[in-house]
Parts: sequence; C-alpha cells; structure tokens
Amino acid sequence: MKVSAQRLQTGKAQKIKNGGGGIKSLGTRLVAYIVVALVVILSAKLVYDGISYYNHELRLSSTVRLQEVRKLSSQSQEVFGEANTMVRGLQMATDLYMKKNPAENRDRKYLEELVFNTFEVDDNLVSGLGAFFEPNVFDGKDGELGRYGINLTKKDGKVEASGLPDFSGSWYAGVISSGKASITGPYQTSYGTTATTLSYPINFNGKTIGVCTVDIDLKAIANNLEKQMSADTSHIEIISNTGKYVINSEDLALIGKDAFGVNPKIKEIAEKTSKGSEQTAEIKIDKGNALFMTTPLPIAGTDEVWTYTIVDLKDNFVDGAEEMVKLTIIINILVIILISFIIYFIIKKMVSKPLILLAGGLRKYAEYDFGKHEERQQLLPYLKYKDEISEIVSSASSMAENVKTLISTISNDAQNLAATSEELTATSQSTLDSSNEVSSAVNNIAEGATSQAHDTTDAAQNIQDIQAVVENTAKMVTELNDAVETINVKKENGQESLKQLMQITDKANQAAQDMTVVLVEANKSADKITSASEMIQSISDQTNLLALNAAIEAARAGEAGKGFAVVAEEIRKLAEQTAGFTEEIKSVIVELKSGTQGAVDTMTEVGKTVEQQVQSADDTQDNFNQIAQAVEISEEIIEKITSSSKNIQDGTNKIVGVVENLSAIAEENAATTEQASASVTSQTQSINDILSASENLAHLAMELQEQIAKFRL
Repeated sequence: MKVSAQRLQTGKAQKIKNGGGGIKSLGTRLVAYIVVALVVILSAKLVYDGISYYNHELRLSSTVRLQEVRKLSSQSQEVFGEANTMVRGLQMATDLYMKKNPAENRDRKYLEELVFNTFEVDDNLVSGLGAFFEPNVFDGKDGELGRYGINLTKKDGKVEASGLPDFSGSWYAGVISSGKASITGPYQTSYGTTATTLSYPINFNGKTIGVCTVDIDLKAIANNLEKQMSADTSHIEIISNTGKYVINSEDLALIGKDAFGVNPKIKEIAEKTSKGSEQTAEIKIDKGNALFMTTPLPIAGTDEVWTYTIVDLKDNFVDGAEEMVKLTIIINILVIILISFIIYFIIKKMVSKPLILLAGGLRKYAEYDFGKHEERQQLLPYLKYKDEISEIVSSASSMAENVKTLISTISNDAQNLAATSEELTATSQSTLDSSNEVSSAVNNIAEGATSQAHDTTDAAQNIQDIQAVVENTAKMVTELNDAVETINVKKENGQESLKQLMQITDKANQAAQDMTVVLVEANKSADKITSASEMIQSISDQTNLLALNAAIEAARAGEAGKGFAVVAEEIRKLAEQTAGFTEEIKSVIVELKSGTQGAVDTMTEVGKTVEQQVQSADDTQDNFNQIAQAVEISEEIIEKITSSSKNIQDGTNKIVGVVENLSAIAEENAATTEQASASVTSQTQSINDILSASENLAHLAMELQEQIAKFRL
C-alpha cells in the first residue's frame, strides 16, 4: 500500500509540474546568449579598433603638425634672416662709407638717408632701424652737434626719427664689449608695440665703434603666422633662451612674460630644443591636455637658438577618430540586429518548434495518453535531419511504444495476482483458527509455572537483600573501627603539637618582656643624649659670642690684631657648625624616641596576644583529653557490634543456599513452559503475517488495476 501511495503521489506531482506554470522559450534564450556573445566580441573588437585608429590618427596628426612646425619655423627664420640681411647691409654700407671718407669729410645726413632708404623697402615686420656710434668716432663733432646716432621707428605705417635711446642696454653695451652680434628678449617699445632688437657691431680699424640695429615687430609676426596655421585650434609660441614669450599668437599680452613658470615641463622641452632636437610632449594647460611640438629656431647671425612651438589641444587630434568610432558602433549595432534576426528564425524553425511539439507530446504522456496524437505526427519530418533533435524525437517515440507494451503486460499480471491473493487469504484464515486454540492451552500451563518461579525468585531476592545489609553493616563497622583508630592517632599528634606550641609561646612571651625592657632603657639613653645636646648648644652659643667679641677687639688693635681676627673667625665658624650638628642630633633623638615609644607600645600588645595564646592552648589541651575518653568508649562498643554482625552473617549464608536451590528448580520449570508457549505464539504470528500480506497483496493488485486503467493506449 505504501509503494502504491508513493507512486500515485509521484504521478500527481509530476502532472502538476508539467501542466502548471508558463514555459520560457529555449530559442529565445539561445538567441539571447548568442547576441550577448556577439555584443561582447564586437565590443572588444570595436575598442581595439578604436584605440588603434586613435593612436594612428594621433601619430598622423602629430607628424602633420610637426611638418607644419618645421615649415612655419623656416618662415620665421626667413623673417629673422631678412632682418639680419637688412642690418648686415646697413653695417657693411656704414663700414664702407667710413673707410672711404675721413672723419672731417663724413656727412651725417648722408648716413641718415642711407638708413632711411633701407627702412623704406622693408615690410611691416620691421618696426625700427638704427645706427649708433661711440662718442666722437664718426665725425668728431659730438661737442658741436651732439653724440651721433640714427634711430628710425615706424608708427602707423610712417617712418619717423626718434631720439637716442639708453646706451647701457645689452643691445648696445653688450655688443660693444663683445664685438659680436646679439638679439634681445621681447620688450615693450616706446612707440606702442612689442619688439626684439637684432644688433650688429660696426667695426673700424679692428675696433668696434658702433652698433647697427633692427627692431622686429613681434605682434605683427604673430598675426602673420596665425594666418598661416592649418588648424583654427592651434597657436604658435616662440620662447627665448631666457624663458620669455617672444611670440604667443593665442594671447599677445603674454609676449615678454615668463613661459617657464606656466609649467616646468615647458622649460624642460625648451632646453632640449635649444640644443638642436625636436620635441613632442603632452602638457596640461588651462583648457586641458595639449600637445607641444617644438623645433629649434636659430637666430641668424647670433649664437642663440630659440624654441619654436605649435600648441594644440589633444582632443582636436582625434575628432575624426571619434566620428569614425561612432560610425563603427552604429554599423556593429546594425550587424548585431541583423544576425540576431537570422539566428532567431533559424533557431525557431530548427530548434524551438520541434522542442515545443516534443514538450506537447511529453505533456500528454504525463496525462497517461500514449495514443497517436497530433504532436507525434508533426514530429515525424524532423527525423530526416539526423541531428540531436531527431535523436530526441526518435527516443521519445520509442519510449512511448515501450511504455505501452509494459503497461499491457503489467495489467495482465495484476489480474492474475488479484486471483491468487484471494485464494491465499482463505487458506491462511483456516490455519489461524486452529493455531489460536493450541496457543490458549499452552498459555494456561505457562502462566502457572511462571507464577511459581516468580514467587521463589522473590524469596531468594529478599534473603539476598538481607545478606547484603549484613555484609554492609560488617563493612561499615570495620570502617568505623579504622576511623576511631585514625582519630586516636590524630589526637596524640595534636597533643604533641599543642605541647610544642605552649613551649614556643612561653619563649615568645619572655622575649617580648626582654625587648620591652631594652626599649625602655634606649628611651632613657635618648633623654640623656638630648640633655647633652642642649649643653653643647649652649656652649656653642657662648663660643660664638666670644669669637665675635674677639673679632671686634682684633679690629680695634688694627694691623697687630689681624692674626687674632682670623683665629676668632675660624672659632666662630666652628661654633656655628657645632650648633648645626647639635640641631641634627636633636632631630635624630626626637625620631629615635618616637620610634622606641612605638616599639614599646607594640611589644606591650604582643605580650597581651601571647597571654591569650597561652590561655587558648590550655583550653585546647582540655578538649583533647575529653576526645581521648570518648574514643576509648567508642572502641568498646564497636567490638561488641562486630561480634554480633559475624553471627548474623553465618546464619544468613545458610538460608541463602537453601533458597537458591529452590529458585533454580522453579525457573527451570517456567523456562520449559515458556518455550512451548513461545513456539505456539510464533506460529500464530506467522499465520497472521501471511494473512495480512495476502490482504495487502489483494489491495495492491486492485490499486494497480485502477492506475493502469488511467492509461489510454
């Protein structure tokens, strides 16, 4: 019955499981998994391609910009070269004029026209031109006409003559002292522009006698270069060897300001560039990360090399890369969607549909329907594909046929089993009735024998209990005797220890009395020392007074009394030391008296305590004497109890022997009858089990037929 119930519950649970709840599409999940895999793969490829394209664009843009830097740097060199050519031409013309004409024949106006004509042919990049001489070297007329120098400037497109500048600057004094050409850093001119001055020495007879200069308008150069930039977001910077902005096309106000202070890395790349190497570096500025691409800018005619730089935000290099990445993302998304639809339709036709049909067929199997239903017919075309789906369909069809055959066989066997179990039940019932009658007779005999055995066993048990009590009593008497003997020994040891304690207490009492006498004597000695100290104090005071009087007399005696005064002073010091020692002695005596008085009080208390100990020891001795008398009485009583217990034990042993023999005979009779009763009972139980099993078998056969009836074949 239990097996049938479990099978029935399992069938119901399986039916509920298969029939209830929604079914998630396997095809949809497969498509989702594949789409996720595609997204991951394409995303990884997209990231890789994006990074590769980004780096490629960055390298390409950097190369293009670096070429542009070189080109613009060359143009700037041309500007400075033209300025160098101009000033060199002016220098050479001046040298030639001075060599051909002695000082008295030199005409200042001629040289002024020469400089003016040179300036007229120049473009707007030059803002000033000049020639300046040392005092009295041009025509020797400085005393009459003033120091000679030509200073032309250009303002609003017009060339004008200006006054002589300050000759202490490096543009003049540095060139005069070194005899070499130089270029200044950027500076603000008096005519409203920012310029740098290129200076060349004027040599005559092996001596530097003057300087030719050309002023280059830096703002005009910056505007001209800015127009030639290929990218609107870039700007140009030219930095001098001293770290000043010569040109900053993005912010003209920075010209002449410190460039190295903006970022230490600018100084680093500028120093490397000034040594002749091109540099590319990423530097953080206010607008974000920027690429600084530099190339050397040698200044014609001088030893200086400036740094020519194009600055561009890093983001501007990858605008095209970002657009390309966006386009790639869109294409990849469209590819993923297209592939997803194709995979979805393939999986739906080749996987999802046969699985859905197979699930419908299995659901009908779960509902006991093994007939030729519609799903089985629709699955037949999938057998031709020879894949996993066709294998599953074939296996499910074979399983259904095998189950149908098995159910038919079980149904026939269940009918035969039901008939056999009914015959077995009738035979078992007849045998059970006969066995019950035999069992009743044997049980009556067994009950009588068992009752006799129980009574005899109870009597033997009572005698054994009495014997155990007697034995325990004898054992307890023996233990009591041992305990009394132990008490006697402990009593004697205690008396001996008490005797020794009384002797020690007497000695302690005597020692305390002796110590008290000694402390009293010490206290008296301290009083005597105190009296002696007071006498010494008095003598010391008198000695001090006498020493003072002697010192006064020695002072009156004048020179003759000096030796006596020294002695008197020493006596006075000794008297003071004596007084100090006396005070210390008095302090020690006070402490000593205080300590001895405390010791006397303590020893008095000790004496009282010792007297109490002596009294307690006497009381303890009396208690020990009383214990000894009680122990002697206990020993006499225990001897009498021991003798009586021995007599009782001998009698009990004889009774136990008789009762044990009687009990053995009764138990043997009872055992024999119980064996007979047990055999009959066992037989009856076996018949009952057979009867019960046959009934259960008949019930199971009936349930099996009911379950098989549910199947539709």
